[in-house]
Amino acid sequence: MTDILRQGWDLSENSTLTMGRSFKQLGELYWDRLDFAPAIDNFAKAATVFYNEVDLDSYLECQLRLLRMFAEKDDREQVLRIQQTLEQQLSAGKIKFNAMTYYIFSLCSSYFNDKFKAMDFIERSLELALKSDNKVDICRAILGRSYLLFAEGKVNEALNEVTNLKVFFQVIAIPRMELSTQILLARIYQKLGQTQKALDTLWGSYEYLNKHKNLFLLVHLFYALGVVHEARGENELAKTHLNMAKSFCPVNNLKHFVKQVDAKLTEMDRVEQESDFDIIFDTNNPVIVEAERGQIDFKNQFVLMDLLRLFIENPGVVYSKESLVKEVWDQNYDPRVHDNKIYVTIKRLRKLIEPLTGESKYIFRSREGYFFNKRVKVCLKK
Repeated sequence: MTDILRQGWDLSENSTLTMGRSFKQLGELYWDRLDFAPAIDNFAKAATVFYNEVDLDSYLECQLRLLRMFAEKDDREQVLRIQQTLEQQLSAGKIKFNAMTYYIFSLCSSYFNDKFKAMDFIERSLELALKSDNKVDICRAILGRSYLLFAEGKVNEALNEVTNLKVFFQVIAIPRMELSTQILLARIYQKLGQTQKALDTLWGSYEYLNKHKNLFLLVHLFYALGVVHEARGENELAKTHLNMAKSFCPVNNLKHFVKQVDAKLTEMDRVEQESDFDIIFDTNNPVIVEAERGQIDFKNQFVLMDLLRLFIENPGVVYSKESLVKEVWDQNYDPRVHDNKIYVTIKRLRKLIEPLTGESKYIFRSREGYFFNKRVKVCLKK
């Protein structure tokens, strides 16, 4: 048993399964409120009762609830302890894993960025669900697989899985799962450039949540609204919804989610700050960002990158042909070899970074040589 099950709870011989079920019901009530401290306490007590009374299905269910909460709390140590305990009990023949077990294992792996394990677990979950012909388990596994595919950037594959889910939802009502699917569908629409369709999908889900309260889905819906508004260039609306997600969220319980929201807000702030620059040059990245052209890929164009870096690090400094050859090619200047090379290289660089109008903004030529415009705003990252 995990450490949490050992902490100060010693049931008497007269304890019954009724007590265990009561603890479990209390745990579920606190879980719905995202009040994890009492939820964990009650599920742990329930697990102890069920284990002692050899109701191992109920025991496993409680342990999986604990796993889910510790994953949401970003408590990797507790997640690993419970997983190891369950795997040891499986090896000893005391319990059997079901589709839900592998679904929760998959979710934990995805939270801790192990996408290969996450996909392997979800495939096992789906396999067991299909074998038992449990429609709810099948839908849950397909939804989990959809989220993993979306996270990997396989948007069309995720959309196909969601389409399959909708077929199930026509014959079986699983409201919370349907709402999770709608939130994912909105994110898929956003990635496909259909942002209005994404907003319509999310606001339709919000109307349902307004009547049937579910705090966990609500904060995820606000997050999705923030991401979609960001994609539409509506940054103030995006930040409003992201901050609403945080304000409704119990920070100490949904730590994984809060980190996700904070990362998005930080990224938006960074992009806004960088939008003030004409060029963003990262010395560790072969891609630069130009205000008009956006991202420009310099992959495998080492000479052009070296030349641009020389100019950017020394704005206004005039470089003669001799100095350019020495700095960029580390050679001694020979007009027969280098005059045309310099001309062609400068021309290629200008073609990549200068405005599409053809006017010079960055690189200029004087009688003494070439120089970079010191009036433009450059963000140099090292």
